Amino acid sequence: MLYETVAPVASEPDIETDWFRFELLLRMLLERQKFEIVRTSTRGKGDNGIDVIAVQRNGQLSQTWLVQAKCYAPRHHLGPDTVGELIGSLADSRLRYPDQLPMGVIVTTSEFSGDAQGLALAQAIKLVDGANLKAIASFENARE
Repeated sequence: MLYETVAPVASEPDIETDWFRFELLLRMLLERQKFEIVRTSTRGKGDNGIDVIAVQRNGQLSQTWLVQAKCYAPRHHLGPDTVGELIGSLADSRLRYPDQLPMGVIVTTSEFSGDAQGLALAQAIKLVDGANLKAIASFENARE
């Protein structure tokens, strides 16, 4: 089950410290939600802050999502600087590909500060914190 993988048992590596495993699990979750994974970053450098590019298709329509994955301890607060990085990445993508209007999402194992939430809301960026990520994974497991 995916939830057990997102919320590992004590004998498994700690997801909050294994960023590679976290990004792999995030890609798996997106695929289970019918996203097509177009590109993933495995090195952290040269990715312009984007870890996953995913496309959600609905008939003839499609929406590109730029995903930032942030793997930290549960009580770590991500601030507005993290949201600012994604704003820059979205602007760069829109300049490079003017025919696309990608959406942005930041997924973390931790939490977002109030300032980060406010900035994300103002910029139409979706935020998924650790608690919501586990709830989404639990929902996906129930569909099996």
